[in-house]
Amino acid sequence: MLFSEAGLGLLSGLLLLNALLPHPVLWPIYLVAALVAAVDGLQRPALDSLTPRIVAHDQLTAAFALNSLYRNAASVAGPALAGVIVAVAGVQTAYVLDVATFAIWNQSIPDELRGRLAGVELLSYSVGPQLGQVRVGGMAALIGVRGSVWVGGLACVVGVLGLTATLPRLLAYDSRTDPHAAAVRAWRQAEPAAAS
Repeated sequence: MLFSEAGLGLLSGLLLLNALLPHPVLWPIYLVAALVAAVDGLQRPALDSLTPRIVAHDQLTAAFALNSLYRNAASVAGPALAGVIVAVAGVQTAYVLDVATFAIWNQSIPDELRGRLAGVELLSYSVGPQLGQVRVGGMAALIGVRGSVWVGGLACVVGVLGLTATLPRLLAYDSRTDPHAAAVRAWRQAEPAAAS
């Protein structure tokens, strides 16, 4: 996770360098967006695997709901805040703030909390929603807004049906009877008893 954090910080710095050029070019933005998505794809499983390790089993649903809430809020609020900063102070200032807050945030997290708080950093380099907006904008330009919404909705339904067809055991999963979930529950219940 340390390397992915450093990589994301470096990529944010590359965007700043491009913005500071006398004539910034467009292609590095697309390249960095793709690289951020790739690094995030490497980092996301590690981040997502931390939640079950630090949250009690009976609180997992609430923890995942909060995680989803903050990610969705970040995907809306982050670009909105960035737009305000760009409009008021300019693109260069927005990138300077991004790099500075990334560096400050990484230095301010105690090591024992780093994994728990690392997800909050997604606010500063969330690129996935922007790539989605580019795709939706392109579809809307090609087939219109209504067609873009329909195609996106159909793609979601087809994706869910495809996953359901390829992962039938997922539908039968029950955390009350799953051996792994039962073992984790037993381990968590035994842990406080062993500590006392």
